[in-house]
Amino acid sequence: ADLDDGLPAAVAAGAIGDCYLELGNYGEALSYFNEAIETSSNLLTAPIYLKKAALVHIENGDFEEALANFERIKEEYPSSTEARTIDSYIARVGG
Repeated sequence: ADLDDGLPAAVAAGAIGDCYLELGNYGEALSYFNEAIETSSNLLTAPIYLKKAALVHIENGDFEEALANFERIKEEYPSSTEARTIDSYIARVGG
């Protein structure tokens, strides 16, 4: 992967999001996961952080946003590891 694609910054933002998630601060976690997604839309990191953000949306009761993230994984990253089981997540939030 080209290092200019924002991958290190995406991983850093995602790691910070993970820390906030561990602390139970869903707002900050979501903010950093979204930053990670926007920073790098590569096949490796984007689906991971889309899924993590979706799971935070579920915790917040925002099933519409969760569904949008899950569908984005399915449509934009169909060959990703996350896409393999995405239909069960889509069904879980009523898609």
